[in-house]
Amino acid sequence: MPVVILIVVIIALVVIVNCVKIVPQAHAVVVERLGGYLTTWSVGLHFKVPFIDRIAKRVLLKEQVVDFPPQPVITKDNVTMQIDTVVYFQITDPKLYAYGVENPIMAIENLTATTLRNIIGDLELDETLTSRETINTKMRATLDVATDPWGIKVNRVELKNIIPPKAIQDAMEKQMKAERERREAILRAEGEKKSTILVAEGNKESAILDAEAEKQAAILRAEAQKEATIKEAEGQAEATLKIQQANADGLRMLKEAAPDNAVLQNNKQIVPAFAQMQKWMLLCLLFFCIGCNRRDLTYYETAEITLTVDWSQSGLNGMDEAAHGATAIFYPIDGGKPKIVLMGNYSQETVRLQQGVYNVILFNRSFTDFSNIAFRGNDGYETLEAYNKNIETQIDRNTDTRIIIGSPEKLAAATLTGFAVTEDMLGNYTQTTYGKAAHSATAGNERYALHFVPQKRSHEVIAVIRVEGLNNIRSAICRLDGISESIFLATGKTSGQSITQEFPLSHPVFDENSPFNGTLTATFNVFGIDFSENHRLHLEAKLVDGKTVFTGDYDNVKVTEKDNGKGVITIYVEATTDKIPEVKPEGGSGSGFDVDVDGWGDEVDTDIPIE
Repeated sequence: MPVVILIVVIIALVVIVNCVKIVPQAHAVVVERLGGYLTTWSVGLHFKVPFIDRIAKRVLLKEQVVDFPPQPVITKDNVTMQIDTVVYFQITDPKLYAYGVENPIMAIENLTATTLRNIIGDLELDETLTSRETINTKMRATLDVATDPWGIKVNRVELKNIIPPKAIQDAMEKQMKAERERREAILRAEGEKKSTILVAEGNKESAILDAEAEKQAAILRAEAQKEATIKEAEGQAEATLKIQQANADGLRMLKEAAPDNAVLQNNKQIVPAFAQMQKWMLLCLLFFCIGCNRRDLTYYETAEITLTVDWSQSGLNGMDEAAHGATAIFYPIDGGKPKIVLMGNYSQETVRLQQGVYNVILFNRSFTDFSNIAFRGNDGYETLEAYNKNIETQIDRNTDTRIIIGSPEKLAAATLTGFAVTEDMLGNYTQTTYGKAAHSATAGNERYALHFVPQKRSHEVIAVIRVEGLNNIRSAICRLDGISESIFLATGKTSGQSITQEFPLSHPVFDENSPFNGTLTATFNVFGIDFSENHRLHLEAKLVDGKTVFTGDYDNVKVTEKDNGKGVITIYVEATTDKIPEVKPEGGSGSGFDVDVDGWGDEVDTDIPIE
């Protein structure tokens, strides 16, 4: 009997011990009773009823990373690529996770693949390769909504690799090589053309000077010969006269018996003159020839901050820019790694921040959504700089000129310094793991909200060029110096590096009661312009005969700025050209002004000097 009692006691102890459960940190346990959901155990000590309760699911609450294998996708232009993705997710509701879907990881993988195919199917190959951030944002938004019924929150989706077919890669490399060779050939041809012109001009001037010198020498020789002949004849006549006079006097003197003879001689020398000139010329040709942001994983407590943006002072078109979203960068003042937030919602977004003090920069679009703008100095608040990436060095007659061949897009930014996330702000979005009471963060609570009013970081330039002989111009482009290469987003100050902006002219408007004179205009964006220096304008105009190109450089350029009272500054450039020469229109038509200046190198150009 004692043995039986002992066995029963041991069995009871084993059952009791087996029913006592400890849930560790960052874990949760889903418990069922008699096959139905009972409760979810959080961190701590728990007891289940023996033989009635059972643990249905153990859930990890940490943020998890899943790397899915490459998936074949087809672009809009029927190119098949291999794309692999990385998904960062976190379980927010253990109950939904346990009962929502049979295999959550497989479900996420399949959902990621189908979403990726849908997004890539609307993009062409070139767009796919340059729109990683856009694709990531769309996928995250889609997956986050789709996984909510499963108790899963998708925090981030990244395209790990985009691998085009080998044939496409080879074609892209050949295209890049061909483009570089084309630019090289153009520059070499332009240099050889200008060199040939200068040599020909030098030979021409040298021949003219030689002919002029020979002409003057021949004239001088003829005049000298003429004077010598005249003088010689005069001398002979005078000598003959003297001889006859002497003979007459001799006869007379003989008659008088006292003859006397006299002989007179006269000599002259003529020295011809000769002039010679030389000229030399020297031609010099000089050719001078943007990390992976890993989102700070929220392994510990963070505070949820609401970001709101008012774009009314930015000068941007809200309807067009809203599709591109915005970017907010949080720079810890202690020098830590900045946190980059891509705002899918153009006007409002939430972000979770760790405890610390931050300086913040917000600007429209993302780092990769601009065609003509690139960024550098991303790691520092004061060093973040936007610059025009379409800068080429072109050969001029005397110097290398850095020219912008495409103006930057509209850029607006807002800044905030010293925003502090304190300890009592942490965990304001849910119950913390340490048992603190949850806060309620709203846009109206200044402690948990940041409001931005971006200002313009680019300025609109309206150039008005007055032309005499506008009827003779088919198309025209201009270059204006003194343009700022870049701007610092934190301060709005330009870098001080000056470049030349190239822009096409359009919209010909003739003066009232004049079919010959009028104006051409252009509108483009710049980061800034130096109002303290004298600007120089270079004009290249193709005339209506289809082959003549008129060029001119002008210093009489007026640059002013006007403020509309809302912080939007417009820069005005005004200049007047020399008279455009009269030419016969090609085919007998009128001016036929055309703003398209492509294909200028297809015809033989003739430079017309400015008087």
